[in-house]
Amino acid sequence: MSIPVIPRLIKHFYNGSESEFYYLKQEAGSSRLSTQNDVAAEVEEASTLTKGDVVHVLSIFMSEMRKVLVRGDRVKIDGLGTFFMTLSCNGVETEDECNVRQIKGVNIRFRPDKVLKLVNNALAPTRSDNNVSFFIKDAKAAAGSGNPAVPGGDDDDDEVVDPGF
Repeated sequence: MSIPVIPRLIKHFYNGSESEFYYLKQEAGSSRLSTQNDVAAEVEEASTLTKGDVVHVLSIFMSEMRKVLVRGDRVKIDGLGTFFMTLSCNGVETEDECNVRQIKGVNIRFRPDKVLKLVNNALAPTRSDNNVSFFIKDAKAAAGSGNPAVPGGDDDDDEVVDPGF
């Protein structure tokens, strides 16, 4: 299945000058949210565990992971990735001014394992379960203007990225 993307114009301000660049973003509304129950139902179909067992294990896992992160430790799950804590704080001019009151936010970050990292299918040298296919959706036509978003495109066709594999 291919994921629809649309071009978005983003303005950048740097050193008093403005520049505009187009970036591809996933089309709004094109993704679904899978809940813990949805994932548990999929695991139930692929294993001998019941959906209730999976939900229970996930709940306990989250509770234990929270305890590890609160201690300041990292959680590494093979094949998934590493969860770790980061701090957000204001800078101060001297070391004496630096104290825990400068910490404005505590965040949890995630770094996926190499096994989980996804690859743009149009750039991938080989086929893999981690390859993701994209196509450019005509954003202007979708908005009702009838004009193509991609130069050289037409109103009826979306540009499909085909790596030619």
